[in-house]
Amino acid sequence: EVREQIANIGRDVPSNARFSAEEKKRYVEFAVRELEKEINHSGRDVKHVLFLGALLNRAAELDPQRYLPMAERALQDAIRLSPTRQVIYLELAQTYLSAGQQERAVEVLHRGWVIEKSFKNVGTSLWSLAAAAKQQDIIDEVRAVFDIQTLSDDELRRIVAGYQRSRDFAHVAEIYKILVEGHPNNPAFRAVYAALLAETGKIAEARAETAEGEVFELAHRQVSQHDVT
Repeated sequence: EVREQIANIGRDVPSNARFSAEEKKRYVEFAVRELEKEINHSGRDVKHVLFLGALLNRAAELDPQRYLPMAERALQDAIRLSPTRQVIYLELAQTYLSAGQQERAVEVLHRGWVIEKSFKNVGTSLWSLAAAAKQQDIIDEVRAVFDIQTLSDDELRRIVAGYQRSRDFAHVAEIYKILVEGHPNNPAFRAVYAALLAETGKIAEARAETAEGEVFELAHRQVSQHDVT
């Protein structure tokens, strides 16, 4: 358990501004050594191998040439130990994304998703990656499983991020329309949706959304200034 705690702390160290770059590297190297000891001691328990891969993924921002190949080896090992554990595929996809291998990231996450297609976290992550890579066949496969109208706000925003990376603003607008319909009194969603409509050439619709947003803001300010309870 002590070594697991060391690994958990190690995953946060690379992005912690309190430490210098040299201090971060020293701690990561220490955490890697401790996890490797635990892996050898536990007979290569997949949980600890996954911890190691996740730690190395976070450490890649310090030295990608050193840590990304190590992360890939650890996570490929984890898949060999537990080929049906979907979270490993998510972590390995992140390794390939960090290495700039977008298509490989989509391929490995697709392999993980088809193990159990009902898991929305993996499915929407795959949808986002496929959107960024403009792999419409993968998007269609995922959309056939999930009704976009039933996805949570976080899941929708995850997909939006992929379409944004490929500058597919028409699909971003499609998703923001769902967010606006689900939260009609949210001015931020409506403002983004209006901007997206304008970006895709739907000027009249954008103006209508902007007008609705202004009406809501006015009403909200008036209610805020008076106690109506």
